[in-house]
Amino acid sequence: MLLENIGHEVENIDFIYFAKTNATDVKPGILESQEFYWFTEVEIKENPNIKEHVKIMALEALRTVK
Repeated sequence: MLLENIGHEVENIDFIYFAKTNATDVKPGILESQEFYWFTEVEIKENPNIKEHVKIMALEALRTVK
């Protein structure tokens, strides 16, 4: 669970789930994001376009599902 203060009077509460799969194809629903990316641990660490808080969560997810 992530409590996120987005700079307003309202705070976001995100429920983050980690999962493992052998498939690389993704079939999102109609109203779900159509953008998905697969990264290795090194690619996450070295990518300057990934925000730091997203890197932290992504690396934690990889450690958790290993």
